[in-house]
Amino acid sequence: MKLVPLPPTIDLFDSHNMAQVSQQVPFDMDLCSLLQTMKLDERQEWGNAYDSQSRSCPKATLHDETVMVEDPNYHSDEGSDCSVPSSSILAPPPAGHFGCAYLQMIRSQIDEYPTTGGEYVEAIFTHREILSALPAAHRDCARGFTDIAGVLEKRAWRADRDADTEAVSAFRHEAWVIANTIPPAARVESRPMYKTASVCMLPPAY
Repeated sequence: MKLVPLPPTIDLFDSHNMAQVSQQVPFDMDLCSLLQTMKLDERQEWGNAYDSQSRSCPKATLHDETVMVEDPNYHSDEGSDCSVPSSSILAPPPAGHFGCAYLQMIRSQIDEYPTTGGEYVEAIFTHREILSALPAAHRDCARGFTDIAGVLEKRAWRADRDADTEAVSAFRHEAWVIANTIPPAARVESRPMYKTASVCMLPPAY
């Protein structure tokens, strides 16, 4: 019987052997802890960078936005292409002005309208030419002439208003002529929308 020699025993507690074993065995726990430490460091760096940016750029408060909107010199759409110029907007005629556009223009400038040079006669003949082109559009011009005459009758005397009395008489006469020349608008009679059913009358049966 042959005796096989046993291999030499390894002393695991020897310092030299411990170093060799530590180099060969992977330390998973150490790697996990190292990765976690790196992630925490990166999050902290990103958080510090965000805090510094938020401090350097302060947010606008609601009070500042309110002041900006309420500023009378602020025009939000002044340079935009969608802004509509004020000259292209047609203003409605002032309240209380009657008649066609020509009479409304005279009424709007009545404070500076002279009568000494016979301007009221020219206005009457100019309006007659406009009226002859489209009489149906001047149904309210009789009221317009009457309104102008009433304003001329009440305004104060001035050197360029020497013929206001004659203008009042001429305008009222023109209003009477227009009222008797242009027929009033035809009234549309209201008719029922439903149709009456036809009734058949049968002779009595004997």
